[in-house]
Amino acid sequence: MALFVICAIITGAGQEVAITNNNTIHDIVTNDTWTETDVNVILSGGTQTSWISFLFYGFAILNLILLSKDYTYMMKQQENKR
Repeated sequence: MALFVICAIITGAGQEVAITNNNTIHDIVTNDTWTETDVNVILSGGTQTSWISFLFYGFAILNLILLSKDYTYMMKQQENKR
């Protein structure tokens, strides 16, 4: 549940969740050095993706409802055993 809430807050704020890899390459023959940057976007950010935030909030609320339903079922089972 906490993961859904965290993802909802991050995407709702317009932040992007991405992985960035920097690779430094050195060519021995020409003695050139350059850096390649790879960006892998997991959750895109910006104002056009706010619907993802609502989706994550929905999953968090559904998870909370199912968790409380399981808890009340468990408590009823314990009361029936007494």
